[in-house]
Amino acid sequence: MNITTIIHNDRTDIDPIFCPHTADHRALGTKQELFFFHQLSPGSCFWLPHGARVYNKLIDFIKKQYWARGFEEVITPNVFNLQVGASASECCTSIP
Repeated sequence: MNITTIIHNDRTDIDPIFCPHTADHRALGTKQELFFFHQLSPGSCFWLPHGARVYNKLIDFIKKQYWARGFEEVITPNVFNLQVGASASECCTSIP
């Protein structure tokens, strides 16, 4: 398959958030109300309803691909930086 791309540097009518070479997935997902980020969990997003639907579809697809190729699934713990929110009293003070 051949893909041809033409770039017009003089175009001003293109929304920069949707340009593939400048699109930031964090800004795009936030603008489309798919997810958001919070300082309590740097690098991890909080999925909103529409984003959760997309996320679950992708997870289902990936699981089917793993199983079809003979892989087994493992689940690792989610890691949150509790010290980030502790100074602002935004999270619990005791950890079980």
